[in-house]
Amino acid sequence: MPKAKREPHLVSEKTSDLLRREEKARAGGGVERLAAQKAQGKLTARERLGLLLDDDSFEELGLLVEKRSSDFGLGERYLPADGVVTGLGRVNGRGVCVFSQDFTVMGGSLGLAHAKKICNILDLALESGVPVIGLCDSGGARIQEG
Repeated sequence: MPKAKREPHLVSEKTSDLLRREEKARAGGGVERLAAQKAQGKLTARERLGLLLDDDSFEELGLLVEKRSSDFGLGERYLPADGVVTGLGRVNGRGVCVFSQDFTVMGGSLGLAHAKKICNILDLALESGVPVIGLCDSGGARIQEG
C-alpha cells in the first residue's frame, strides 16, 4: 500500500488553526465581558483556577467543546468552552478534578454541553478516586436549550 504524502504546509495550517481556536476559547466571553467581570471585583474562571491549583499543574479538558443548540438565536453565537472550564490539577500536591463556570459566557449558564463537561469531570474523579472542586459563578440554567 502506498504511503500517504505529507504536505508540511497543510500540517502547519491545521496547527495554526488549532492554536487560534484554542486562544479564542481561552479568551472567554471577550474583552468587554472580561472588563465587566473585573469592574465587579470578580476573578475570571481561569484566574480562580490559577489561584486554587498548584503552579503548572492544570491540564484542561474540553477547551474546544461548543454548544449543541441553535434554537432561540444561539445558532450564530460563539460560546467559548460552553461557559465552563474543566480539567485536572493539583492542590498541595494532591490530584483533583475541577470545574470553574465562566460568567463572561452567557452568565455562566448551564447548557447541555456545559452540563456534559461537568458530568465528564465528575465521572473522571469517581474513576480516579480524587476529589472534585467546583467553582460556581452562574446565572442558572440556559433556558434557550430547554
